[in-house]
Amino acid sequence: MRLPLLLLAALPMFCVSAPMSFELAKSEALALRQSETSRDYLKTQFFPLYETQHSTTLHQCFSNVENPSMASFDLVIAINSSGTVQQTWVNTPTNISSCLEKAIRESTFPAPPKTGFYVLFQMKFDS
Repeated sequence: MRLPLLLLAALPMFCVSAPMSFELAKSEALALRQSETSRDYLKTQFFPLYETQHSTTLHQCFSNVENPSMASFDLVIAINSSGTVQQTWVNTPTNISSCLEKAIRESTFPAPPKTGFYVLFQMKFDS
């Protein structure tokens, strides 16, 4: 099965305290997506490491999960000042979102420009 992936957006935000809901985390991330500092961090530090660590994660999820869901989902992650994933939110939990979320939770990324750095992934799959 061919599993093309479209990563629609990765949008950061800065916040001192973690939002309590997915909706709030996403809306705050969307409001701050134009930050040049954030774009630079994502382009030069976050995504190169993400791609190195997780280039095969989704394929492994689709291979290892029984009856993998092709449903779209959004995932927001909060990274603390040391690059550790502090919290995650998913709008539509599926077996694939859970698999990806677990792998990302175990990751450490480069220290972001500020603590409480949020990244939004919007995931869509072709069936």
